[in-house]
Amino acid sequence: MDELNIRINGEEQPSKIVIMDIVGRPKMKLDNPTDVINISQVSAGIYFIDIKFANRSERYRIIKK
Repeated sequence: MDELNIRINGEEQPSKIVIMDIVGRPKMKLDNPTDVINISQVSAGIYFIDIKFANRSERYRIIKK
């Protein structure tokens, strides 16, 4: 899996996405991201993805195999 598909409910679009390893070190930073993110440069493992909006942010856990 080298692509991460992001679906946002509503019209609000993220301004930034940060993918971090389990320790919290940033592995990828994307300004004004698209709906599909190429994560081929990230090795297999567990990561956190921070999706930042204008007034809030959300964090999710992802597993790349």
